[in-house]
Amino acid sequence: MTVYFDNQEKRYFLLVNKSRVYLSSISELIAQHTFSMSPAMRYKAAEKHAKKRKITTEQVLQEWEETYNSAVDHGNTVHIAEAGTIKEISPPVATAPVIEYTYTRLRDLPDGTYRELRVFCDKYYISCRLDYINIYTEDGVRKATIRDYKTGVLRDKRTNDVGDPYRMKTPLHRLPDSETGKAIAQLSSYGYLCTLEGLECTLELWHKSATIDSEILPYIGPKMSEAQEMYHTYKVPFLIKDIFFLLNRNKLRVYGNKKQVPQRNTSTEVWYR
Repeated sequence: MTVYFDNQEKRYFLLVNKSRVYLSSISELIAQHTFSMSPAMRYKAAEKHAKKRKITTEQVLQEWEETYNSAVDHGNTVHIAEAGTIKEISPPVATAPVIEYTYTRLRDLPDGTYRELRVFCDKYYISCRLDYINIYTEDGVRKATIRDYKTGVLRDKRTNDVGDPYRMKTPLHRLPDSETGKAIAQLSSYGYLCTLEGLECTLELWHKSATIDSEILPYIGPKMSEAQEMYHTYKVPFLIKDIFFLLNRNKLRVYGNKKQVPQRNTSTEVWYR
């Protein structure tokens, strides 16, 4: 499969009937199905905190910004230690507007461990990057363990002012709109794309924390990483059917309406197996 990289937009795309189709990322899809605070809502929340603490709204906003930047820096440091630096496609000429390369599908990769691995899907027009995947063959069956590293807060649920838990939007409405819910959706999406390539997947969340923070996810135990860092590790459920509908929505977005989507026998789809 030929994949293109728009060096100006910094986005990947495919050519479909000679037209560019930009690839959505898994994080973009999940963000579309979760609550996000608008600038006005963020300012209002900061005003509320400022009033309680008797400081200015600007001070609260500055604290939030510093906390966020510190968390991002810490997360980047951990990811570099565990998975290495992110490798984008390098253009032969620095100013080249478009970079073209041949993508090697997961089914064609030899057994082994891969970090920061780019995965592209021309069925659902998705791209993602895996922190860690170990591909191996067992009794003639190709399998994979997918691992995602988290360094921030891991909450099982978020609630409104009266204690009702937030839920993600359909088709992810079974999941809490929280860090744990997003991690389940993210890793399930990775697993789905890998399953399309013929791999049986096990999904793991590795959380760098001093405490066991999730009661939703089955706890595997503490584990030492290859970078000699200690993590609490969790087994993540594989929500195949939910992710099928999530990715199918992205395909409908590309084609515009159902009538234009190429028809196929849905009994061959992953979630029917």
